[in-house]
Amino acid sequence: MSLGRSPVQRVAAIRDGRVTLVLEPRSEAHGGALWSLPRVETARGELLGTREARGDVVRESTDVVRGDGDFDASTETFPIEDVAQKWASGEMSLAPEVPPILRGTPMDSPAWEVAPGVHVLPLKTPTLLPATHTNAFLLGSQDAILVEPASSDPGEVERVVRFVDAARARGVVPRALCVTHHHIDHVGGAAALSDALGLPLWAHAETAARCPKLHFARLLEDGERLELDGPEPLALEVLHTPGHAAGHLCFLDPGSGLLLAGDMVAGVGTILIEPGDGDMNEYLAQLERLATCGARRLVPSHGGLVLDAPGLLSGTAAHRRAREAKVVAALRELGSGNADDLVPLAYADTPRPLWPLAALSVEAHLLGLAARGEITREAGTWQAKRADAM
Repeated sequence: MSLGRSPVQRVAAIRDGRVTLVLEPRSEAHGGALWSLPRVETARGELLGTREARGDVVRESTDVVRGDGDFDASTETFPIEDVAQKWASGEMSLAPEVPPILRGTPMDSPAWEVAPGVHVLPLKTPTLLPATHTNAFLLGSQDAILVEPASSDPGEVERVVRFVDAARARGVVPRALCVTHHHIDHVGGAAALSDALGLPLWAHAETAARCPKLHFARLLEDGERLELDGPEPLALEVLHTPGHAAGHLCFLDPGSGLLLAGDMVAGVGTILIEPGDGDMNEYLAQLERLATCGARRLVPSHGGLVLDAPGLLSGTAAHRRAREAKVVAALRELGSGNADDLVPLAYADTPRPLWPLAALSVEAHLLGLAARGEITREAGTWQAKRADAM
């Protein structure tokens, strides 16, 4: 929020068990439409609290005032119970200020409850620009797990501790800290938070092998179900999705159709498949698998809520395959070359300052093409196969 600006004001208009909402584009959903409290220029009434802006896609703080008034025709009034049921099933996606209003709870949480029992807390991390945050997740309304101990910053670690302590005061009992994969912007606070919260670490075996300084009490596998009991029970499906990283995990809540996608896709920036660490062929296969896993919405580790999960997943795969076709075309045009030689042709639409990162992606594509037998490497130089030899 800029200095000198007042927070945006939204009115919580509740009467006879009904709430007034408006469907409008929100930055928290990358411009997708969320059911929000009506926004007004000025509002009078009891101040319920302020939603503080945080994360890579949030642009404003929001004051919420209990009040009433004449709203324009774009607003709709719903029974609160109907909204709660449609939110739980994923039929309605609610803006951050709405769930506390439905529950009648204080607006003092720094997290956004994107589905019942699924809280998102962006943490500042040393991640790849333009992203500056990695999302942590508290999953569960009684039994719970904390996913992504991302930040090593002491202030951010303390912020997570305060958030978990507040959840414990409400009767939430965290059981473990789960890690999606081994990159530093996902495990930076693992040791500190494990010690501070007294929680064991869980991850895939491939992640544990790449984090020798961390002790993992449980190794998660593809297809496991994590049953979290409580007033709003969750039965999370564990999905092993290698490609970006060998041990990468996603978590799917079939009830609400919500996928915690980790670094398989990004709401902010793009996902780098780094040669020697990732595998482009696996990555593409797992994107296509996730696009048909039943997820309707997703939250990546970097960015906000994505309302069309299949669209982003399949679109990301299609974009990668289109880029791969440009790499092949560039190699055929040159006849042979290395990644740096191919970047000006395959990434002609990309600003030059990003070409060093683009070269890593090109190399990942080349390794994937070679694994499929579509190109060869001789004396350290990639060679295009003749069309009649393929």
